[in-house]
Amino acid sequence: MTYNKINYWNNRKDPNNDFCRSQTYNHVNLVKPFITKNLNILEYGPGIGRMIELYKDQTHINFFDISSAYEERLKQKCDSQGLKIQQYIIDKDNTIKTPFKDNEFDIVCAFEVLIHSPETEIDELIRELSRIGKKVIVITWYKNGETLSSSYCFTRDYKNIIKKNNLKLIHWDEDSLSSIPQVFYVYSK
Repeated sequence: MTYNKINYWNNRKDPNNDFCRSQTYNHVNLVKPFITKNLNILEYGPGIGRMIELYKDQTHINFFDISSAYEERLKQKCDSQGLKIQQYIIDKDNTIKTPFKDNEFDIVCAFEVLIHSPETEIDELIRELSRIGKKVIVITWYKNGETLSSSYCFTRDYKNIIKKNNLKLIHWDEDSLSSIPQVFYVYSK
């Protein structure tokens, strides 16, 4: 069966299982030093808003997702924290190309998103995120550059992908997430 990202996310009841929720505190603390007040931020693939706490010092946040399944839950969570949001949902075949201008955002965040991007899309997606953001912050599954593939989870050698796409690796940390095979990294043009 071919993996269809939109169908997968539209039919997944809880995008943040217990494992994801258990990692939220650690993820927020790793990323927090990079998120200062009054930045124009886009979170790519926010799901139900697991990382909303990260944006508590912001007045506005932008979200881009390929599924409308969690749109209302995300909105309610942001409303309860007084966070103004702009949501962009694109539920068509080409989920890579975004409607945003070059360098529109100070930071683009992708938390546990790249793991679900098929091999055929990863280079284009990494380039697109760097096109629209001055910096890109990523947390994703990673195991020493090994390639892992399942029906909906993929990992790859991100350092090599960043290098071959002529992007700059600013920060790399796989040690702070040592209990699980994940990496936290930041890159830019």
